[in-house]
Amino acid sequence: MASFLKKESFSSMILPWPEHLRDSQENDLHQSLQRSDTQEVRKRILELTQGEAKELGIGKSTLHSLRLHARSERPFRFSKKVAFKLEVTK
Repeated sequence: MASFLKKESFSSMILPWPEHLRDSQENDLHQSLQRSDTQEVRKRILELTQGEAKELGIGKSTLHSLRLHARSERPFRFSKKVAFKLEVTK
């Protein structure tokens, strides 16, 4: 086995995160876990017509996917780009 593939060499490469970055990562994680599929958003997606979606710049397949997710009870996420087009960002 080549020396650069030894297990010992990998363990020496792994460094712990500095303390000042750990706290910011936890805060970022909590912010990213906020749900974006509120009842108002679901209602907005289901009421959106194909013509309105086209005016907003949302394609047919994206609208179809959003509608499928909005009809289900399960939580779902969508991209920031779509959120801006739907005007649901805070």
